[in-house]
Amino acid sequence: MTAKRLARLHTWNGWNLLFLLITGVILYMPALRSWTTSLRTPLKYLHIGSGLLSLGLLATYLPLAGDHFDRLRQRAGQKANVWLLAGLLLGWGLSGVMLILNRYLPEGVAESALVWHDRLTWFAVPWALAHAVTRYFKLRLFAVGEPVLEDRRVLLAGAGTVVGAWLWGRLGATLGVPGMEAAKPKYSSHQPIEPGAAFVPPPIVEPAVKSKGRFRVYTVVEPIPTFDARTWQFTVKGLVEKELTFDWEAFRQLPKVTQVSDFHCITGWSVYSVTWEGVRLSDLLDLAGVKPGAAYVKFISGDGVYTDSVALSTARLGDVLLPWAMDGSPLPTALGGPVRLVVPQMYGYKSVKWVQAIELIDREHIGFWEVLGYPADAWLRKEGAADV
Repeated sequence: MTAKRLARLHTWNGWNLLFLLITGVILYMPALRSWTTSLRTPLKYLHIGSGLLSLGLLATYLPLAGDHFDRLRQRAGQKANVWLLAGLLLGWGLSGVMLILNRYLPEGVAESALVWHDRLTWFAVPWALAHAVTRYFKLRLFAVGEPVLEDRRVLLAGAGTVVGAWLWGRLGATLGVPGMEAAKPKYSSHQPIEPGAAFVPPPIVEPAVKSKGRFRVYTVVEPIPTFDARTWQFTVKGLVEKELTFDWEAFRQLPKVTQVSDFHCITGWSVYSVTWEGVRLSDLLDLAGVKPGAAYVKFISGDGVYTDSVALSTARLGDVLLPWAMDGSPLPTALGGPVRLVVPQMYGYKSVKWVQAIELIDREHIGFWEVLGYPADAWLRKEGAADV
């Protein structure tokens, strides 16, 4: 009876693990984000449910573990595999719970949880494939034999796992596999060097101030949009005293401010001490003049799809910027250049990339990701932000 229960549990866990890996990779891979945009929120909840089911299956296994290990007395490889699977499920579960609760945790905790969640996933992919193939074809590197060889087999299997994981990581970094690339990839930019020039990638320069962390490049359109300085325009419209339109040269001539602030994504990662240079949004609003009926500022992306809004009081916070430079270099196109929005006290989905227009409106505009299930409350702290 126990053997049948173990076999049934193994089958359920295998299919659930496959679903967990597939949904996790789809949720992460930047190349798939634009194709799965409308599915991301339900897919995230299915992924969370699958993770909780894995923990439930692990809890169901625990009363059977003693009998199972008796059956595996001379099978060191299978015993090591059980321990490895249990470690993966616990690691995923713990880091996953931290990601769900990221806004309530101390700074940096969720980011570490996300890194280890990713690492466990990329380790598990080749392991799951190897396990499935060897089980299906009944392949064994060592025949079941004398107990004296148990420690040697465990040592070899452990060493092989470590070496294989390291080689897999190096291969992924070399090929640029999402989630396995170098810790700080260098981005080029399509920022024009001179007024009227086309947006072409200049040589990569060492930033004057180095931020800490790594941006994960997300986009809802493919390919990432590019812009031409000869035709690029920025518009301020809606409930304003006078509508404004700037070309690239005129926008760069607006009063510039420089600030250092952190950037936080709701998925768990952060980049600290980023130096932004650009136009303070409140200065731009003062230049246009705000009519009494205005209550929100709507931001329109040059990708033609992404929009969002913040309350006028939020827009007037002193650290809300429209930067065109980051860390001493032109703002990379992949990160929202030539101009993006930065709202440091809110999660990054409010900081619209490739901003080309803002509109003063009398009621809240529901943003792109809020329509798809993201929380309307984007503040990093539940009590809201203090004045800056």
